[in-house]
Amino acid sequence: MKVKKKFEYEGIELRIVEREETYMNSESTVTMKRVLAPNGGIIPVKIQHRQTLKSIVEETIKTLDNFKSMGADVKAKLL
Repeated sequence: MKVKKKFEYEGIELRIVEREETYMNSESTVTMKRVLAPNGGIIPVKIQHRQTLKSIVEETIKTLDNFKSMGADVKAKLL
């Protein structure tokens, strides 16, 4: 796993990482970008192949703000 960028959301450090994951049910692996929370969970953000790190950060913040506006306790879920 390779950390590409670290950023903060309301004092919580999130990381954009590249990691090897198995492809579907096969034995071959692919390199995927993911946004990870401090608890090891993956934040559900759709990441395009050539998307910039800045746009991934913006999309993540927008997604988390959307969850917060719907009443979710985002800080508790990330920690």
